[in-house]
Amino acid sequence: MPAKILPPVEYLRECYRYSPEIGVLTDPDGNPVGSPNGLGGTQVMLDYVNYKAHRIIWKMMTGEEPPATIDHRDGNPFNNRWSNLRAGSRTKDKMNVRLLDKNTSGCRGVYFDAGRWRVRLSADGIRRSFGRFATREEAIAVAEATARKLFGEFYRGFRRAPH
Repeated sequence: MPAKILPPVEYLRECYRYSPEIGVLTDPDGNPVGSPNGLGGTQVMLDYVNYKAHRIIWKMMTGEEPPATIDHRDGNPFNNRWSNLRAGSRTKDKMNVRLLDKNTSGCRGVYFDAGRWRVRLSADGIRRSFGRFATREEAIAVAEATARKLFGEFYRGFRRAPH
């Protein structure tokens, strides 16, 4: 579903103040606005319509409609400091989220298949296979090296910390 078009930047600046260093939207009196949106992140209601706070912030800072995807560099969707926000894509944004608990290899893109460890990564809507390996460690090394090349600054590390 495409993102909602935001009101004009002049109107947003009448309704809100934003501190780039702190990352908080406030009303003109300095009271923080917004609430958790249930999906991770903050939503703000304006004229009976909910908007994602980071999208309002983007438009207030740049004067332009935000890109379809805004990535939080540190992976924390509640950290709306300007230095933490960057234009992304769905693929790149997925590289900047924590590893799912159901992952059994401890590394994104690595799984056990037919007696070998397999590496498969998706980028720009295309799923690619990067080989099968005898050991989990070999597969993880290939997955991480490949991800660094594919995702650049969006690569945040694929491994889960050992329990």
